[in-house]
Amino acid sequence: MGCFCVKFFGGKEMVEESETVETKQYSWDKRDRVNPEDYMVDGAISKTICRLPDSVKGQQFIIQNCKSCNIFVFDHMASVTIDDCTDCCIFLGPIKSSVFIRDCSNCRVMVACQQFRTRDCRHLEIFLCCMTQPIIESSTGMKFACFQYFYSQLEDQFQKSGLSLYNNNWSDIHDFTPVPDERNYCLLPQSCLVVFFSQEKTPSTGVRSFITKMAEGHGDCELIQSKEVNLQPAEAENILGTNIYNTFVTQGPVVGLEYNGDNICNICHNMTKGQQRIFVSHEATVAKKQIENFYNVAQMHLAI
Repeated sequence: MGCFCVKFFGGKEMVEESETVETKQYSWDKRDRVNPEDYMVDGAISKTICRLPDSVKGQQFIIQNCKSCNIFVFDHMASVTIDDCTDCCIFLGPIKSSVFIRDCSNCRVMVACQQFRTRDCRHLEIFLCCMTQPIIESSTGMKFACFQYFYSQLEDQFQKSGLSLYNNNWSDIHDFTPVPDERNYCLLPQSCLVVFFSQEKTPSTGVRSFITKMAEGHGDCELIQSKEVNLQPAEAENILGTNIYNTFVTQGPVVGLEYNGDNICNICHNMTKGQQRIFVSHEATVAKKQIENFYNVAQMHLAI
């Protein structure tokens, strides 16, 4: 029986052939080996760290336990988490899904993403392009501004990440944990609309005095634009959200000033305290819409 088996299956020759058979390879065996450290910045202190285009290639990226660092990732990514960082400046290329920042303080982050969220953070400046509504939770002293950066590969990376250049909800912040009578976030730069109403047919004297005092006492606040225009009472009510200035607009042209700066609405209120013929935005979140409406109406009047 043993001789028969040896003869039928080829004996020794069969064993030799089996030893030369190659192990089957699957598609996942042919993938490049990924080193997790290439997609992570961990525990860096007082360093400048850069990832160039095509170095991340749509992978997940992690930044954690960093202090006093400048971190630049000029590539597109799947998602990003940032944990336990302080006093850092972080730039992130387009992100296909989410950015989640946790337990960070005194950092500046520049990012374009599909979803944005923070938790347990303090005093962050976020320069943001976000396709959905940004969310903050248990976070205070948050400041938001529009993402305004460029490098040559950026537009292509936006496309690879499925992000639109034209859909940006950076300013539509939702606070999951609001505090009564306080705001956990503000927009950068904060804006304020100051409107001077005519007295004896001209508001110019008050305008010049105000601009001079602002320049001398608050040089860090910036005058962005100004317009002099005649308004109808209904237009003024729509812009300012109140009808108490309707009588003033019938007495001559008004001058509107847009100022930017930290705490700008409070500064302008203090500068104009006790003056009845001056309107000042109550807070920065309302001022943005008031400024947009005022200058849209002014442009229409100038075009007539």
